[in-house]
Amino acid sequence: MRDFWDDGIHYKQVPRQRAKKEFLRGKGICVVAKNLRPVVHNGSSTIYQGHVLRDSDKKQFYVDKIGAANYFDDYVASYEHYNCNQSSGREAIFFLMKC
Repeated sequence: MRDFWDDGIHYKQVPRQRAKKEFLRGKGICVVAKNLRPVVHNGSSTIYQGHVLRDSDKKQFYVDKIGAANYFDDYVASYEHYNCNQSSGREAIFFLMKC
């Protein structure tokens, strides 16, 4: 498991099931392809390579906990289909963000 610090935010890698559980509790989860880092500094610019799932994303589709769980699974499947490849990594990994 990998850990990163960036601008006072601690990114801690967690397994998929824990990420899903924390998302259902309302915590922000960063989804990123396996070979990438969530944040990269390139000179004076910052590149955010991952996508952050927040509680507000869950509320758009929230009917019950099953609906929110299905949203998480569908989102991850779509993220892997469109963003994961041979160079960036074939699967998504998950980071909890703590300030």
